[in-house]
Amino acid sequence: STQSTWGNPTMKRQANTDLIRVYMKRALECETGGDYQAAREFYEKSMNTARANSDSAAEGEAYHKLGNITVLLGDLEKALEYQKRFLLVSKELQNVTHEGKAQSSLAHLQEELGYVNDALVSLQRSLEIAEQKKDTAAICDVCMKLGMLHNKQGNFAKAVQYLEQNYEVARHHGTSDQTEKARIVVGVAKGNWFWSNGFVSMVDKDLDAMLQWKGQGRLPGE
Repeated sequence: STQSTWGNPTMKRQANTDLIRVYMKRALECETGGDYQAAREFYEKSMNTARANSDSAAEGEAYHKLGNITVLLGDLEKALEYQKRFLLVSKELQNVTHEGKAQSSLAHLQEELGYVNDALVSLQRSLEIAEQKKDTAAICDVCMKLGMLHNKQGNFAKAVQYLEQNYEVARHHGTSDQTEKARIVVGVAKGNWFWSNGFVSMVDKDLDAMLQWKGQGRLPGE
């Protein structure tokens, strides 16, 4: 009976675990169907049940899902708060994979909200985790993001550093398409860096070198 279930701690915990699974399943169905508000309500129920059940892993997953659905509902600040909670739980559980996922989600939101320095810190930690796990796909992804963000900020030397790392990893572990894309992006970043370090004076003094760079993507001295 229900009364005997709630009187037995083990059975109560199992019942709550089952309930969390049902809430998450219903939330996903609503999300897939485009009813984001209903999905959010089910994710919140899952979060609250997980918290009552002292199930930190399920609570963290609910925070992550809430963060994602709240983006779709247009509240990026609230989404950021949820992903920060997901990060905190992941660290408490020493779940490095989930910490990497949380840092990546945070970086995206921080960049969107204009918190660029915070985004760079989150991406840097995400890269450390990817390197620790030897996850080459994640290393490429994060290096590309770090490079593009530094490039956008005018930190061209840093941009080249990360985009070259992306290129080297892609060259050894990626597809030919990924390698070519990485090569082109590095070339653009090097061009930006070169422009910021006296491109105009080079045009005045060494037109041949400028034309060589323009035609072949090579900088003088390479």
